[in-house]
Amino acid sequence: KGQGLGLHKPDTIYRFACQDIDALAAFLGDKPYFMGERVSTADAVLLSFLTGILIPELKSPMQEQVKLHQNLVDYQARLFEQYFSDLIEK
Repeated sequence: KGQGLGLHKPDTIYRFACQDIDALAAFLGDKPYFMGERVSTADAVLLSFLTGILIPELKSPMQEQVKLHQNLVDYQARLFEQYFSDLIEK
């Protein structure tokens, strides 16, 4: 509660998160990396968040929202394969 998010109901928190996901998808657009043509720290952060949302078999409003944005799904898969291909089952 001290930082404010805990003052909201779960549905409101999920709505905030889904709005953030929409904003990330819009900003990414069709760029190869979040900041443009070169990988950056922002990509490492976004990759970790998207992987944490998409990979676990835990259904959530956030997972559903990410799956609505093919650019985010493709981005996560492409970067995960680029940097963590040794962890992908073939």
